[in-house]
Amino acid sequence: MIGSLWLQPQRVPLIPMKAQFWRRTGSNGIPDDRPVSKVRTSLPGLSSAKRAGTAMATALALGIVAVLATAALLRNTVWHTRLDLWQNVVAKSPEKARPRNNLGSSLYTGGRYEDAIREFRIALRISPNYAEARYNLGNTLGKEGRFAEAEEELLAAIRLAPDYFKAHLTLGEIYSRIGRVEEALSELETAKSLRPLDPAVDFNRAEVYDRQGRFAEAVSAYHESLKKDPDYRQAHNNLGALYGKLGRYQEAMGEFQAVIRIDPGDAGAHYNLGVIYGKLGLAEESREEFRAFEALRASRPGAAIAP
Repeated sequence: MIGSLWLQPQRVPLIPMKAQFWRRTGSNGIPDDRPVSKVRTSLPGLSSAKRAGTAMATALALGIVAVLATAALLRNTVWHTRLDLWQNVVAKSPEKARPRNNLGSSLYTGGRYEDAIREFRIALRISPNYAEARYNLGNTLGKEGRFAEAEEELLAAIRLAPDYFKAHLTLGEIYSRIGRVEEALSELETAKSLRPLDPAVDFNRAEVYDRQGRFAEAVSAYHESLKKDPDYRQAHNNLGALYGKLGRYQEAMGEFQAVIRIDPGDAGAHYNLGVIYGKLGLAEESREEFRAFEALRASRPGAAIAP
């Protein structure tokens, strides 16, 4: 099954302010990260330990550039292997729904959304009550911005499987995107009842509040998400972006530092931290983060990581 639409792919719109920060959606609630340290309440400058930590993080980010290129090649190889596998299975069994669904999932993973939609539709022609294919189709339609069609498929998936956590979660995000806030929160409440300890629910709830300008509630929801998983990288990132938007730069600094400790290769976090250091008057630290950002960006030509 492919991941939730709003939790798997990273989203990088810029916050509309002079100092722009990257935000993104989270993973599908299974973050891969490490804990955050406490944020300082005053910051006339960085201590020597802090400076050393910043320099170490920057050096580590620069050092993994070559590794990232190799990792990208390996990921592409794995994706093509899976794609080839399911293409071969479909060629041998074109009227079986499961191979069609799995081929669609592989196409989705490779960013081939229209091709994925075609395969999910074929799977549903073969097996109309296939809840997973309904979800996958709705998820992919949502990714393409086809929200009315996505809603129809996700509701169908829920009718087939009322306890389908990802369907409720994704439907809530779609309702939020089209301004149906109460319905969004209702779907997220249902998702929470199904998985009360899943941090993705609070993360999505924070996104709903953020879009509505309900910033105090958004901050609270991000913190709830991080209580359930202190290593939730995307929650740290988006909370840092929100703090930046609110002018709470020291708190934003702590969140972006947490992202970099979790993933030194996160170019967006280096960019965001560079902006924050600039706001705090830490010129050299800011330059270090922008150098790390540029090196990581150069290592991934064509990737959507630049403002």
